[in-house]
Amino acid sequence: MSTNENQSYESAGVDIHTANETLKAYAELAKKTMNENVLADIGPFGSVFKLSNYKEPVLVSSTDGVGTKLLLAKSTDRLSMMGEDLVNHCVNDVMCAGATPLFFLDYIGAGPNLSQEDRIELVKGMTKACLENDVALVGGETADLPDLYLKNAFDIVGFMLGASEKNKIVDGSKISAGDILYAIPSKGLQTNGFSMIRKIWNLNGEIEHDSKILSQKIDGLDMNLGESLMQPHLSFKNVIDELIYRNHDGISGIAHITGGGIALNLERIIPAQVKAVVDLSRYEIPTIYKIIHDQSSLSDKEMFEIFNMGIGMILVINKESLPLFRGIIDNFIEIGFIEKNINKNDKVEVILEK
Repeated sequence: MSTNENQSYESAGVDIHTANETLKAYAELAKKTMNENVLADIGPFGSVFKLSNYKEPVLVSSTDGVGTKLLLAKSTDRLSMMGEDLVNHCVNDVMCAGATPLFFLDYIGAGPNLSQEDRIELVKGMTKACLENDVALVGGETADLPDLYLKNAFDIVGFMLGASEKNKIVDGSKISAGDILYAIPSKGLQTNGFSMIRKIWNLNGEIEHDSKILSQKIDGLDMNLGESLMQPHLSFKNVIDELIYRNHDGISGIAHITGGGIALNLERIIPAQVKAVVDLSRYEIPTIYKIIHDQSSLSDKEMFEIFNMGIGMILVINKESLPLFRGIIDNFIEIGFIEKNINKNDKVEVILEK
Protein backbone atom coordinates (compact mmCIF):
# COMPACT_ATOMS: atom_id res chain seq x y z
CA MET A 1 0.00 0.00 0.00
CA SER A 2 1.42 3.39 -0.95
CA THR A 3 1.63 6.34 1.42
CA ASN A 4 -1.15 8.15 -0.43
CA GLU A 5 -3.47 5.13 -0.21
CA ASN A 6 -2.78 4.79 3.52
CA GLN A 7 -3.52 8.47 4.09
CA SER A 8 -6.73 8.08 2.09
CA TYR A 9 -7.87 5.20 4.32
CA GLU A 10 -7.03 7.19 7.46
CA SER A 11 -9.07 10.10 6.15
CA ALA A 12 -11.97 7.66 5.83
CA GLY A 13 -11.68 6.97 9.56
CA VAL A 14 -9.59 3.78 9.64
CA ASP A 15 -5.99 3.78 10.90
CA ILE A 16 -4.58 0.35 10.06
CA HIS A 17 -1.20 0.80 11.75
CA THR A 18 -2.59 2.06 15.06
CA ALA A 19 -5.18 -0.73 15.02
CA ASN A 20 -2.41 -3.28 14.50
CA GLU A 21 -0.61 -2.01 17.60
CA THR A 22 -3.86 -2.39 19.54
CA LEU A 23 -4.19 -5.96 18.31
CA LYS A 24 -0.74 -6.72 19.74
CA ALA A 25 -1.97 -5.42 23.10
CA TYR A 26 -5.05 -7.65 22.80
CA ALA A 27 -2.82 -10.65 22.17
CA GLU A 28 -0.75 -10.00 25.29
CA LEU A 29 -3.90 -9.80 27.38
CA ALA A 30 -5.38 -12.94 25.83
CA LYS A 31 -2.21 -14.96 26.51
CA LYS A 32 -2.92 -14.67 30.23
CA THR A 33 -6.05 -16.80 29.77
CA MET A 34 -4.48 -19.62 27.76
CA ASN A 35 -4.38 -23.19 29.05
CA GLU A 36 -3.05 -26.53 27.82
CA ASN A 37 -6.11 -27.05 25.59
CA VAL A 38 -5.33 -24.02 23.41
CA LEU A 39 -3.19 -25.32 20.56
CA ALA A 40 -2.64 -22.09 18.60
CA ASP A 41 -1.44 -18.69 19.73
CA ILE A 42 -3.36 -15.50 18.94
CA GLY A 43 -2.79 -14.59 15.29
CA PRO A 44 -3.97 -17.41 12.96
CA PHE A 45 -7.27 -17.03 11.11
CA GLY A 46 -8.91 -19.68 13.28
CA SER A 47 -8.40 -20.74 16.89
CA VAL A 48 -7.52 -24.34 17.71
CA PHE A 49 -8.75 -25.88 20.95
CA LYS A 50 -8.37 -29.47 22.15
CA LEU A 51 -11.47 -31.08 23.66
CA SER A 52 -10.32 -33.61 26.26
CA ASN A 53 -11.58 -35.66 29.19
CA TYR A 54 -15.04 -36.27 27.72
CA LYS A 55 -16.46 -39.71 26.84
CA GLU A 56 -19.47 -38.47 24.84
CA PRO A 57 -19.06 -34.70 24.55
CA VAL A 58 -21.85 -32.31 23.62
CA LEU A 59 -20.94 -28.74 22.66
CA VAL A 60 -22.99 -25.87 24.08
CA SER A 61 -22.67 -22.44 22.49
CA SER A 62 -23.93 -18.95 23.25
CA THR A 63 -23.60 -15.48 21.78
CA ASP A 64 -24.80 -12.21 23.25
CA GLY A 65 -24.02 -8.55 23.82
CA VAL A 66 -24.54 -6.06 26.63
CA GLY A 67 -26.99 -3.82 24.79
CA THR A 68 -27.38 -0.10 25.40
CA LYS A 69 -25.72 -0.40 28.79
CA LEU A 70 -22.69 0.45 26.65
CA LEU A 71 -24.01 3.98 26.18
CA LEU A 72 -23.70 4.60 29.91
CA ALA A 73 -20.23 3.07 30.16
CA LYS A 74 -18.20 6.10 29.14
CA SER A 75 -20.30 8.47 31.27
CA THR A 76 -19.70 6.30 34.35
CA ASP A 77 -16.08 5.28 33.59
CA ARG A 78 -16.97 1.58 33.37
CA LEU A 79 -15.62 0.47 30.00
CA SER A 80 -13.58 -2.36 31.50
CA MET A 81 -16.66 -3.62 33.33
CA MET A 82 -18.48 -3.90 29.99
CA GLY A 83 -15.91 -6.51 28.95
CA GLU A 84 -16.52 -8.38 32.20
CA ASP A 85 -20.29 -8.18 31.77
CA LEU A 86 -20.02 -9.60 28.27
CA VAL A 87 -18.05 -12.67 29.34
CA ASN A 88 -20.15 -13.28 32.45
CA HIS A 89 -23.39 -13.04 30.48
CA CYS A 90 -22.20 -15.70 28.02
CA VAL A 91 -20.82 -17.89 30.83
CA ASN A 92 -24.21 -17.88 32.56
CA ASP A 93 -25.99 -18.80 29.33
CA VAL A 94 -23.75 -21.83 28.82
CA MET A 95 -24.10 -22.81 32.48
CA CYS A 96 -27.89 -23.04 32.02
CA ALA A 97 -27.20 -26.33 30.21
CA GLY A 98 -24.97 -27.53 33.04
CA ALA A 99 -21.99 -27.23 30.69
CA THR A 100 -18.44 -26.14 31.43
CA PRO A 101 -17.46 -22.92 29.57
CA LEU A 102 -14.27 -23.55 27.58
CA PHE A 103 -13.33 -20.61 25.39
CA PHE A 104 -14.51 -17.15 24.38
CA LEU A 105 -14.23 -14.88 21.34
CA ASP A 106 -15.24 -11.24 21.05
CA TYR A 107 -16.32 -8.77 18.40
CA ILE A 108 -15.91 -5.00 18.75
CA GLY A 109 -17.64 -2.75 16.24
CA ALA A 110 -15.92 0.61 16.66
CA GLY A 111 -17.37 4.04 15.99
CA PRO A 112 -15.18 7.07 15.24
CA ASN A 113 -14.65 8.11 18.88
CA LEU A 114 -13.67 4.74 20.33
CA SER A 115 -9.99 5.29 21.08
CA GLN A 116 -7.34 2.57 21.09
CA GLU A 117 -7.13 3.01 24.89
CA ASP A 118 -10.88 2.42 25.19
CA ARG A 119 -10.64 -0.74 23.11
CA ILE A 120 -7.88 -2.09 25.31
CA GLU A 121 -9.98 -1.33 28.41
CA LEU A 122 -12.81 -3.44 26.97
CA VAL A 123 -10.47 -6.37 26.34
CA LYS A 124 -8.89 -5.97 29.79
CA GLY A 125 -12.33 -6.52 31.26
CA MET A 126 -12.88 -9.58 29.09
CA THR A 127 -9.52 -10.97 30.14
CA LYS A 128 -10.29 -10.45 33.83
CA ALA A 129 -13.60 -12.28 33.56
CA CYS A 130 -12.11 -15.08 31.46
CA LEU A 131 -9.45 -15.67 34.13
CA GLU A 132 -12.09 -15.65 36.89
CA ASN A 133 -14.23 -18.18 34.99
CA ASP A 134 -11.31 -20.38 33.86
CA VAL A 135 -12.11 -19.62 30.21
CA ALA A 136 -9.58 -19.09 27.43
CA LEU A 137 -9.86 -15.91 25.35
CA VAL A 138 -8.79 -17.44 22.05
CA GLY A 139 -9.46 -14.62 19.59
CA GLY A 140 -11.73 -11.87 18.36
CA GLU A 141 -12.37 -9.20 15.77
CA THR A 142 -12.31 -5.41 15.87
CA ALA A 143 -13.98 -3.59 12.97
CA ASP A 144 -13.62 0.16 12.45
CA LEU A 145 -16.99 1.32 11.11
CA PRO A 146 -16.99 5.14 11.33
CA ASP A 147 -19.87 5.56 8.88
CA LEU A 148 -22.06 2.92 10.55
CA TYR A 149 -21.92 4.03 14.19
CA LEU A 150 -22.76 7.47 15.63
CA LYS A 151 -19.75 9.38 16.96
CA ASN A 152 -19.82 8.01 20.53
CA ALA A 153 -21.34 4.64 19.68
CA PHE A 154 -19.77 1.19 19.49
CA ASP A 155 -20.83 -2.39 20.10
CA ILE A 156 -19.37 -5.52 21.62
CA VAL A 157 -20.52 -9.10 21.16
CA GLY A 158 -19.28 -12.28 22.80
CA PHE A 159 -19.19 -15.88 21.65
CA MET A 160 -18.82 -18.71 24.19
CA LEU A 161 -18.34 -22.43 23.67
CA GLY A 162 -18.79 -24.97 26.45
CA ALA A 163 -19.03 -28.72 26.73
CA SER A 164 -20.81 -31.37 28.74
CA GLU A 165 -21.22 -35.10 28.79
CA LYS A 166 -24.33 -35.96 26.78
CA ASN A 167 -26.01 -37.62 29.76
CA LYS A 168 -25.30 -34.61 32.00
CA ILE A 169 -27.02 -31.92 29.94
CA VAL A 170 -29.55 -29.85 31.91
CA ASP A 171 -32.32 -28.98 29.44
CA GLY A 172 -35.49 -28.82 31.55
CA SER A 173 -36.86 -32.11 30.25
CA LYS A 174 -36.75 -33.62 33.77
CA ILE A 175 -38.74 -30.80 35.39
CA SER A 176 -41.76 -32.29 37.14
CA ALA A 177 -44.57 -31.36 39.50
CA GLY A 178 -43.30 -30.81 43.04
CA ASP A 179 -39.97 -29.26 42.02
CA ILE A 180 -39.08 -26.03 43.86
CA LEU A 181 -37.98 -22.72 42.30
CA TYR A 182 -35.02 -20.91 43.83
CA ALA A 183 -33.78 -17.51 42.70
CA ILE A 184 -30.13 -16.45 42.80
CA PRO A 185 -30.07 -12.68 43.47
CA SER A 186 -28.33 -10.45 40.95
CA LYS A 187 -26.27 -7.43 41.92
CA GLY A 188 -28.44 -5.17 39.79
CA LEU A 189 -29.97 -4.81 36.34
CA GLN A 190 -27.35 -7.08 34.75
CA THR A 191 -27.36 -6.12 31.04
CA ASN A 192 -31.03 -5.59 30.22
CA GLY A 193 -33.54 -2.76 30.31
CA PHE A 194 -31.14 0.08 29.57
CA SER A 195 -33.07 1.42 26.59
CA MET A 196 -35.89 2.12 29.02
CA ILE A 197 -33.45 3.52 31.60
CA ARG A 198 -32.11 5.98 29.03
CA LYS A 199 -35.64 7.06 28.16
CA ILE A 200 -36.69 7.54 31.80
CA TRP A 201 -33.70 9.76 32.66
CA ASN A 202 -33.36 11.40 29.22
CA LEU A 203 -29.85 10.06 28.60
CA ASN A 204 -28.77 10.92 25.06
CA GLY A 205 -25.27 9.46 24.82
CA GLU A 206 -23.46 12.79 25.23
CA ILE A 207 -20.90 12.13 27.97
CA GLU A 208 -21.06 15.54 29.67
CA HIS A 209 -24.86 15.61 29.62
CA ASP A 210 -25.28 12.03 30.86
CA SER A 211 -22.58 12.30 33.52
CA LYS A 212 -24.43 15.16 35.25
CA ILE A 213 -27.63 13.12 35.41
CA LEU A 214 -25.97 9.88 36.49
CA SER A 215 -23.89 11.55 39.22
CA GLN A 216 -26.96 12.72 41.15
CA LYS A 217 -27.80 11.27 44.54
CA ILE A 218 -31.29 9.82 45.01
CA ASP A 219 -32.95 9.16 48.36
CA GLY A 220 -32.87 5.48 49.22
CA LEU A 221 -29.66 4.68 47.34
CA ASP A 222 -26.30 4.40 49.10
CA MET A 223 -24.49 5.39 45.89
CA ASN A 224 -25.21 7.76 43.03
CA LEU A 225 -27.67 6.91 40.25
CA GLY A 226 -25.02 5.84 37.73
CA GLU A 227 -23.27 3.54 40.19
CA SER A 228 -26.61 1.97 41.16
CA LEU A 229 -27.64 1.36 37.55
CA MET A 230 -24.21 0.15 36.41
CA GLN A 231 -23.65 -2.70 38.84
CA PRO A 232 -21.81 -5.63 37.23
CA HIS A 233 -23.46 -8.60 35.57
CA LEU A 234 -22.14 -11.37 37.81
CA SER A 235 -21.07 -14.86 36.80
CA PHE A 236 -22.88 -17.62 38.68
CA LYS A 237 -20.47 -20.31 37.52
CA ASN A 238 -18.94 -21.13 40.91
CA VAL A 239 -22.25 -21.65 42.68
CA ILE A 240 -23.69 -23.76 39.85
CA ASP A 241 -20.49 -25.82 39.70
CA GLU A 242 -20.88 -26.54 43.41
CA LEU A 243 -24.52 -27.56 43.02
CA ILE A 244 -23.69 -29.87 40.11
CA TYR A 245 -20.78 -31.36 42.07
CA ARG A 246 -23.04 -32.15 45.02
CA ASN A 247 -25.88 -33.68 43.04
CA HIS A 248 -26.24 -33.17 39.31
CA ASP A 249 -29.55 -35.03 39.11
CA GLY A 250 -31.11 -32.75 41.71
CA ILE A 251 -31.10 -29.79 39.29
CA SER A 252 -33.99 -30.06 36.83
CA GLY A 253 -33.54 -26.74 35.07
CA ILE A 254 -31.64 -23.44 35.05
CA ALA A 255 -32.87 -20.13 33.62
CA HIS A 256 -30.76 -17.00 33.16
CA ILE A 257 -33.00 -13.97 33.78
CA THR A 258 -32.13 -11.53 31.01
CA GLY A 259 -34.21 -9.68 28.39
CA GLY A 260 -37.89 -10.49 28.79
CA GLY A 261 -37.72 -10.81 32.55
CA ILE A 262 -38.67 -13.72 34.78
CA ALA A 263 -41.65 -15.19 32.92
CA LEU A 264 -40.26 -15.28 29.37
CA ASN A 265 -36.87 -16.66 30.38
CA LEU A 266 -38.27 -19.30 32.72
CA GLU A 267 -40.79 -20.33 30.06
CA ARG A 268 -37.92 -21.37 27.80
CA ILE A 269 -37.07 -24.39 29.97
CA ILE A 270 -40.53 -25.50 31.21
CA PRO A 271 -42.00 -28.64 29.52
CA ALA A 272 -45.57 -28.42 28.21
CA GLN A 273 -47.04 -30.82 30.77
CA VAL A 274 -46.14 -28.68 33.79
CA LYS A 275 -46.41 -25.05 34.90
CA ALA A 276 -44.09 -22.89 36.96
CA VAL A 277 -45.86 -20.84 39.62
CA VAL A 278 -43.69 -17.87 40.62
CA ASP A 279 -44.97 -16.21 43.78
CA LEU A 280 -43.39 -12.79 44.14
CA SER A 281 -45.91 -11.43 46.64
CA ARG A 282 -43.43 -11.94 49.50
CA TYR A 283 -40.33 -11.01 47.50
CA GLU A 284 -38.69 -7.75 48.59
CA ILE A 285 -37.90 -5.84 45.41
CA PRO A 286 -34.52 -4.03 45.61
CA THR A 287 -34.69 -0.25 45.97
CA ILE A 288 -33.29 0.62 42.53
CA TYR A 289 -36.30 -1.00 40.85
CA LYS A 290 -38.71 0.89 43.08
CA ILE A 291 -37.02 4.13 42.03
CA ILE A 292 -37.22 3.14 38.35
CA HIS A 293 -40.93 2.41 38.85
CA ASP A 294 -41.54 5.74 40.60
CA GLN A 295 -39.69 7.70 37.90
CA SER A 296 -41.59 6.05 35.05
CA SER A 297 -45.14 5.32 33.97
CA LEU A 298 -44.48 1.57 33.87
CA SER A 299 -46.99 -0.81 35.44
CA ASP A 300 -45.85 -3.58 37.79
CA LYS A 301 -46.41 -6.08 34.99
CA GLU A 302 -44.27 -4.05 32.58
CA MET A 303 -41.49 -3.73 35.16
CA PHE A 304 -41.29 -7.52 35.46
CA GLU A 305 -41.32 -7.91 31.67
CA ILE A 306 -38.46 -5.44 31.08
CA PHE A 307 -36.15 -5.89 34.09
CA ASN A 308 -34.82 -8.87 36.02
CA MET A 309 -36.07 -7.20 39.24
CA GLY A 310 -32.99 -8.29 41.17
CA ILE A 311 -33.02 -11.96 40.15
CA GLY A 312 -30.00 -13.28 38.25
CA MET A 313 -30.93 -16.91 37.75
CA ILE A 314 -33.75 -19.29 38.66
CA LEU A 315 -32.98 -22.88 39.53
CA VAL A 316 -35.56 -25.67 39.36
CA ILE A 317 -34.58 -28.15 42.08
CA ASN A 318 -35.97 -31.60 42.79
CA LYS A 319 -37.63 -31.48 46.21
CA GLU A 320 -36.00 -34.70 47.42
CA SER A 321 -32.57 -33.27 46.68
CA LEU A 322 -32.94 -30.12 48.79
CA PRO A 323 -31.06 -31.51 51.83
CA LEU A 324 -27.98 -32.09 49.64
CA PHE A 325 -27.88 -28.39 48.72
CA ARG A 326 -28.19 -26.92 52.20
CA GLY A 327 -25.58 -24.28 52.87
CA ILE A 328 -25.74 -23.10 49.26
CA ILE A 329 -29.42 -22.51 48.60
CA ASP A 330 -29.74 -20.90 52.05
CA ASN A 331 -28.49 -17.75 50.31
CA PHE A 332 -31.11 -18.05 47.54
CA ILE A 333 -34.76 -17.02 47.53
CA GLU A 334 -37.51 -19.64 47.36
CA ILE A 335 -39.95 -18.09 44.89
CA GLY A 336 -42.26 -20.83 43.69
CA PHE A 337 -42.90 -24.37 42.57
CA ILE A 338 -43.79 -26.61 39.65
CA GLU A 339 -47.28 -28.07 39.27
CA LYS A 340 -49.14 -30.05 36.61
CA ASN A 341 -50.41 -27.94 33.73
CA ILE A 342 -53.93 -29.33 33.76
CA ASN A 343 -55.51 -26.74 31.45
CA LYS A 344 -52.49 -26.54 29.11
CA ASN A 345 -52.40 -22.77 29.60
CA ASP A 346 -49.36 -20.54 30.04
CA LYS A 347 -46.29 -22.43 31.23
CA VAL A 348 -45.41 -19.71 33.75
CA GLU A 349 -47.79 -18.00 36.18
CA VAL A 350 -46.40 -14.97 38.03
CA ILE A 351 -48.19 -13.83 41.18
CA LEU A 352 -47.33 -10.19 41.96
CA GLU A 353 -49.83 -9.44 44.73
CA LYS A 354 -51.19 -11.29 47.74
